[in-house]
Amino acid sequence: MSERRPNIVFMFSDQHAASFTGCYGDRWADTPNIDRLAQTGCLFENAYCPSPLCVPARMAMLTAQYPHDIGVHTNRDYLRSDTPTFVHALGVAGYRTSLIGRMHFIGPDQHHGFQERPFGDISVNWPGSPLIDYGNLNRARGTKGPTLQYAGKGETIIHKYDRAVTKSAVDFIDQLGKSGNSRPFFMTIGWYGPHPPYIALEEDYAYFDGQLPPPQHGSPNLDREHPYLKSWRKQAEFEAIPDNHIRNARTAYYGNVRMIDRQVGKVIEALKKNNLDGNTLIVYASDHGEQLGERGFWQKNTFYEHSIKVPLVWNWPGQTKSQQRRTEVVNLIDMATSFIDVAKAPELPNGKGRSFLDLVRGETIDWENLTFSEFYGGLVSIKTSEIANRMLRTDRYKYIYYHGFPGQLFDMTEDPFETTDLIEDPSYRNIARELRDMVLKGWSPEQLTQRIANKERDVEILKNWTKIVQPAESHRWPKAGPS
Repeated sequence: MSERRPNIVFMFSDQHAASFTGCYGDRWADTPNIDRLAQTGCLFENAYCPSPLCVPARMAMLTAQYPHDIGVHTNRDYLRSDTPTFVHALGVAGYRTSLIGRMHFIGPDQHHGFQERPFGDISVNWPGSPLIDYGNLNRARGTKGPTLQYAGKGETIIHKYDRAVTKSAVDFIDQLGKSGNSRPFFMTIGWYGPHPPYIALEEDYAYFDGQLPPPQHGSPNLDREHPYLKSWRKQAEFEAIPDNHIRNARTAYYGNVRMIDRQVGKVIEALKKNNLDGNTLIVYASDHGEQLGERGFWQKNTFYEHSIKVPLVWNWPGQTKSQQRRTEVVNLIDMATSFIDVAKAPELPNGKGRSFLDLVRGETIDWENLTFSEFYGGLVSIKTSEIANRMLRTDRYKYIYYHGFPGQLFDMTEDPFETTDLIEDPSYRNIARELRDMVLKGWSPEQLTQRIANKERDVEILKNWTKIVQPAESHRWPKAGPS
């Protein structure tokens, strides 16, 4: 083991489902750079997000707590500035911390522990600010099914943004290489892709055009579908989507994953060129998944595997064994605690994550396969009543609590594709009751839905203030706003 603490380069994409990656078994995906990281490092096969929605997932990851712990339930919520993140802890430990690109902070604190932010976000800094402007492709924005009719090829502001983020990251790495400073650094590189709209660059679209299969799992019989999921499907207008729209959207998404993989390769090459790869931990992950037409669902927001399972690859020369695949159930909040462990930084007092550093090193340890994910609604284009849904994943079972609806239970060993809901099976009644009690322990759906409803009025004031006062968005990429 090196005596010097490693540099850490954390590459964080948006809405990349683990299953659409070569090293996770997808024979059609073109992800050679991520795959090489996995071949010489450690891949987690069962890594989950703390929420299948951007802001709650990201803020939970930073704080090593769940969304309900920190009061960040939806994409409109601020993370309190007095809530320490793992980045604060790394700063205390002497790391130079930098954020280049996306993190989706909302509100006045656009750092949350990062000392430097040389390149801003593509998303709004304030609720109520003008959304990303896609120009003549604005019809393709949104989270509802009808937007899929505009899927296809083209260049959006997202592609320009992600390339600019990569260039900024490479320039930053070049500066680090020239400085010769021995102080360890932590750098997060945040890309917006492969997040929709489902529009890919022409070369990436052409690479997959006509090659991809349809979704593996078709839409269920709607008469027998779980009532909550049936309601969500209706609100999101995921019904009767034409085959050509499905095909075009899937082709574009695969193309955008390919585009992100190229950016990963450029960062790795810059580290090698500057001789910074020898004692640098390189991590690739995403904030949540993408359903891409599986079971007739798109985007995220459910607790099916495509929505909540994320790619998580750790590559640390001399520390990770080649071609290591870990089957333990982990969460992005565990990744935060693991970064603290790597950096020998102080623990977060209220952190709930567990360090998996020993797993990365290939050791056999007593690891409890148990994690949660939460969803409370809060999308831009799908207006819902207050939702309080929570998933529990153990080594064998997945239990889902829907407030006001029946739960769901899946045996992930015998039924990894979640085709048979066991919640009404009498032989699983005791298991379902036990898991439900675990979900509800320390988590009150009644209190949470009331808290979210009360906050709605506060948010309206903040959004109107933003529209009238027009505060500066000092950490937003200037090309992302209205043209």
